[in-house]
Amino acid sequence: MAKRGLNDEELRALAKEVGGTRVVRRILAGTTLVVTKPLQKTSRPARMTQGKPVLLPAIPRFVTEEAFRVRSNGEVPIRRFGKKFRERFLPLVERKVPAAALRGDKLAKDSSDGSILATVGADIATRKRARVFLAHVFEFLKTADTTCWYMCYAVDAYGLVGALDIDYMKGGWGIEAIDVPDGDEWPADFHFLHYCFTT
Repeated sequence: MAKRGLNDEELRALAKEVGGTRVVRRILAGTTLVVTKPLQKTSRPARMTQGKPVLLPAIPRFVTEEAFRVRSNGEVPIRRFGKKFRERFLPLVERKVPAAALRGDKLAKDSSDGSILATVGADIATRKRARVFLAHVFEFLKTADTTCWYMCYAVDAYGLVGALDIDYMKGGWGIEAIDVPDGDEWPADFHFLHYCFTT
């Protein structure tokens, strides 16, 4: 059977699945081998217990590295940041963040990024729809239940979507940024932070 190259439509479809045309070109050139769990184009929405909405204010300008600092006596006690959060999110400055209601829905069972995103009408390709502003994450953590684990999707300083893994231990919050998707599932009992509405 004769080999043939991908046409433009096939290349775009493959790029959407594996994370961009640069990745596809490296795979086709034989310089990269990617082995992941297959992603479904449409995932069933994850089962969740609905949380109570928290109303959050509009914020004209939010400088992440000024607000998120490792300290135990600030408005939001912070214990640690993961390396990816420091590199990708601390340089972020958000402008004109609208007022919104944020809700933390509790996962009923271990769930993939795809199934979590499906609950808000998004998927891996359209994950920016599920983004939460870091300004609102900061406001939410001021009064958040410290016995809960949280996760959400946010856009970093470079325009890429990452998942945030947020937990409270030893007197402060720990925040880690994770690539989306990373192939692992989020454990049951995590609370998925997402908007009910924005103004």
